Amino acid sequence: TNADRDAMLTTAQLDRWAQAYAGKTPRDEPYISPRFGAFTGLPPMLIQVDESEILFDDSRSVAEAARAAGVNLSFQVWQGLWHVWPAVGPMLPETGAAYKEIGSFLKSLGLLVE
Repeated sequence: TNADRDAMLTTAQLDRWAQAYAGKTPRDEPYISPRFGAFTGLPPMLIQVDESEILFDDSRSVAEAARAAGVNLSFQVWQGLWHVWPAVGPMLPETGAAYKEIGSFLKSLGLLVE
């Protein structure tokens, strides 16, 4: 679960935010937690995740389920970062690399033109 390795999120924070988001809706509802959803027929998907973040196992489960459902998937595992590291912008060199990967993914789908 990486609960002891994540530099950004704790289990308590995740639980509090999940409760605020889900309210009375069960957390295994696919609209609350996509890892419980059906992936058949979904468009191509890119998942970028750090190997030590608390949601790594969930991200891997989503990737495995999507692949099993035939989704064109790019699953990228990064190292030494944290949850949503691309959101910090140019302060972090890896953010630029992540953005380039996102751009390449979109180009491969014909969704981004230079």
